[in-house]
Amino acid sequence: MGQSYSHLVLFGVEQQNVAAAVRKRQTVISPTVDNFTVVAAKVSRKQQLAQTLSLGLELSKALSCAVLLVNEFDDDVLSYDLIRSGVVIDKYESNPDYFDFYARRVPPRGPLGGHAARLCATLNRPDATQRVSSILRNADPSLSAPERHSQLLAALGMPAFCAGFDYDALERNELPDGLALADLVFSNAPPGQRL
Repeated sequence: MGQSYSHLVLFGVEQQNVAAAVRKRQTVISPTVDNFTVVAAKVSRKQQLAQTLSLGLELSKALSCAVLLVNEFDDDVLSYDLIRSGVVIDKYESNPDYFDFYARRVPPRGPLGGHAARLCATLNRPDATQRVSSILRNADPSLSAPERHSQLLAALGMPAFCAGFDYDALERNELPDGLALADLVFSNAPPGQRL
């Protein structure tokens, strides 16, 4: 089984402001790099996407910022929800028929959603639109979700440590490359425990 992770990337909000907004939740917050701050929350596995989306909607409204919810499943599926003003304005899924165990869709569909111009404009990277569109639309089955995510990070000028940033991974002491434990802020962690 491959890697799976889920997190929120906030655009235009500094680490300390994010920490203040999530102080009542158990989260880990990355340093702010090039206007991007990553938040991973402790959520139940069964409700991971719903709880992470709820937090993303809340933070987008409260901090008046764009939020990108990124989910990677088993190295096979990369999806995102782009949120602005508490509303999802774009959705993407690299492998929408991954869970079609009865092969209702033959051949399987390629990537769905993902409005590259909207994503790039929201993240103030309009010059990356063509490159991002090419990455989102790439239907090559040999392209893994982590590789697609890494390509998107590079095209959008986002920190490479976003790939693999996840609360559960950090609990297992799996720190993404480019991050030091001292750079992270932990909110609402149990007393005497950072994570």
